Amino acid sequence: MPPTEPHSGEGVDGAGPRVHERHAEASGPPSGDTDAQVRTAELTACRGRANVGTLEAPLRRRSTARSAMAQECARCILTDEVPGVVIGADGTCSVCKGHDARHGDWPRIRARRAAEFEGLLRAARRAGRTYDALVPLSGGKDSTYVLYLARRVYGLRTLAVTYDNGFLTPHARKNITRALDALGSDHVMVRLGWPLQQALYRHFFLKTGFFCPACMSGIGYAIDTAAASHRVPLVLTGTSQRTEEHVAPEFFVPSSPDFYRVVVEDAPLREQSPIPLSVPWGRRIANKFPLPLRVRFYWGTTVNAPDYLDWDYDAIFETIRREVGWEAPTADAEHSDCAVDPAVNHIRQRKYPAVVPELTRFSKLVTLGKMTKEQARQRVAEARTSGEPAAVGTLLQALDVSREQFEAVLADRGRHLPFLARQYGVKAGVRKVVRSVLGGRGEEDGGDRSRPA
Repeated sequence: MPPTEPHSGEGVDGAGPRVHERHAEASGPPSGDTDAQVRTAELTACRGRANVGTLEAPLRRRSTARSAMAQECARCILTDEVPGVVIGADGTCSVCKGHDARHGDWPRIRARRAAEFEGLLRAARRAGRTYDALVPLSGGKDSTYVLYLARRVYGLRTLAVTYDNGFLTPHARKNITRALDALGSDHVMVRLGWPLQQALYRHFFLKTGFFCPACMSGIGYAIDTAAASHRVPLVLTGTSQRTEEHVAPEFFVPSSPDFYRVVVEDAPLREQSPIPLSVPWGRRIANKFPLPLRVRFYWGTTVNAPDYLDWDYDAIFETIRREVGWEAPTADAEHSDCAVDPAVNHIRQRKYPAVVPELTRFSKLVTLGKMTKEQARQRVAEARTSGEPAAVGTLLQALDVSREQFEAVLADRGRHLPFLARQYGVKAGVRKVVRSVLGGRGEEDGGDRSRPA
């Protein structure tokens, strides 16, 4: 049985048809500023060669070849002990520099981006479908706020979708119900049977050292299933590289059909799971067209609201508490929708001691100018806990993983790297064939890397 209370069924609360998202926060491409000088170069160099040594060596060097004394960024609170962080000669880290390079012009372009967002919403309305937008709803702060914007501010006809990953917290379930009741959105709940969901979690954890990609793949499946069923033109999420914390491939693996496929390809789960192993060709073709055309004539086009709108968390918390009665265990709880999120943070810190809980989150707020370094250090100190969180025991029991298996996985922190290498090899091969047949330009020869996938 799943570790949380069973769902009472679909179509509850009388809000219309109900087909989550573990993070609507994480339903789009998981983000976080990358190290443009080191990480991108290393991973790009590895693409096209399914050679784990090529990928693993630079990551291992970067994690072990540290100075005796960690150096902290002059601007944020990340140190060069955190994977993916390089401190430059001016004392500023690569994460802050990457943020400025990609998003430093936000004050100048914010009005234009807001106008572009409204243009996409007009295109969705003109599509004339039953719903204008699909909103992945986890009960977390970002997804709740996106639903509020869609319904209350922009007046869209929305279908919310929740992926029940087996670890939804009581807080999340209550927040989902409150949001739906307050905002009047239709809703669909998608869930795999627990034996299959458990098998996916267990397989991913023992094979790669990460279990979250199994959940994120399920989120993508729920979104695509709901969007395709109703031909919903637009998928609105609350995730964005502009607002999300730093992640690196050492301690975070974003899910993708390619990664999912290479992990399950030799397992019976390949045939048992309904989660697709590749992106449909129709979507691949549609993705070549400008966003307004995709929204107008296709379905399921993802738009990340923070890419277009100001995203002030103080204002967001105040708004969703006042307007929909949103609650969290603490005043600004992060990922309060997942019962085993403390276990995720514990596993991450066991593998990389410098990545302490909440460090990357509060450091990002410093980069954004929303918090001082002193405030961030204090918040990180408050988040520190001694010993192993109870969520680890919950996770091991739910996944039927022994303590010995758990410790073996943590001791092999590069366990996922062969799968990353194979994933990049597949992608590079496909790009090479397409370029040779169509004469197109890819990333390696000057193509547009900024175009949404």
